[in-house]
Amino acid sequence: VKFEEITVDVPPYGYDDDSLSSSTFAMSSFLKCAGSKSKGTYSCVQTLTPTAPETDGVVCPSCTNKYTSAPWINYTMGDMLTSGEVVGLTYGTVSNTDGAWFVVYNNCTAGGAQVFEYAAYCDNGCFDRKDSFSKSPTSYFGGDDTYNGGTCQQGSGSSYPKVCVDPLDSDSGKAWSLEGFSSSEIKESCNDYLSFDRGHQVPANHYDFDEDLIDETNYMTNILPQIDKMNRGAWLATEMIIECYRDVEPLYIVGGAAFDRNDDMFDYFEASHGVKTPSYQWKVIQATDSNADDYSRIAYWMPNTEEAKASKIDDYVVSIDTLESNLRAYGQDITFNFPAAEKAHTPSSSWSNPSGCDRS
Repeated sequence: VKFEEITVDVPPYGYDDDSLSSSTFAMSSFLKCAGSKSKGTYSCVQTLTPTAPETDGVVCPSCTNKYTSAPWINYTMGDMLTSGEVVGLTYGTVSNTDGAWFVVYNNCTAGGAQVFEYAAYCDNGCFDRKDSFSKSPTSYFGGDDTYNGGTCQQGSGSSYPKVCVDPLDSDSGKAWSLEGFSSSEIKESCNDYLSFDRGHQVPANHYDFDEDLIDETNYMTNILPQIDKMNRGAWLATEMIIECYRDVEPLYIVGGAAFDRNDDMFDYFEASHGVKTPSYQWKVIQATDSNADDYSRIAYWMPNTEEAKASKIDDYVVSIDTLESNLRAYGQDITFNFPAAEKAHTPSSSWSNPSGCDRS
């Protein structure tokens, strides 16, 4: 006899996930009997190894680390929330014992994310990220004030058009949008251009355990224009640090954007999307126990430029004091409530990823 699949209504041994209610077993061959009945050694046994359920044919990873709660970053945002200009949007239910949530604070004047925060737990998911992007439902905004879901977020989920920087516009002397241009027309009209990605603030991959949340990371409330080399370079490098360390221990992350209205690219996508382009992005990663010499904490401040490649990640490591000073220079009164000595500390370099990291 051979069963194609056997399901038992208990989680796989060592699979620390309350949402998982069954184990799957598969027989490698037909059940064979051997031994002597007279001697009492006759047996028909095949040992089966349990696996986690599959999603589209892919076995999801399991989590067995000992931690049950994430550290917390205690910070304040000055009068940003009370002014009405910044609206907090919560996706999922905030908890300090699981990562099934994230919060994005949208700046209604900028039309995009200002600050975000979330907790990252070990990777036990394998849902795929959506290919499409969309506006966040207005129900996440609540209230009926001036800044609602229609005016406090980007007007389109489409990709950002390329921006020509050579030649500059003959009338304004500024870079100009290549929206609507075909590839051949761009080649004919522009010698050099900038490409921007729809840059996630909270990464989709950190929510591949929840089909709804991973889809919600593609709401435009969680997206800002990021130059492609930065998005796939230094910014991605910080996401990979989180991806690797969350399998070791829970993390807490706070980050955001800084806008400079004097920056030439500030208004690049005002017409196409109704969003301002950030000049800088920042992030604070709080680990549980790792990198104790750095108080288990590291901060980054990086420019939204083509120079922000992964190889330069060490250049963007800053102290909390420096981060606060930089944010104040761009009108954000964000204060992190850490001891003075910890705020003055600057890690010597970006954190190295732990060995055996699963980057999927």
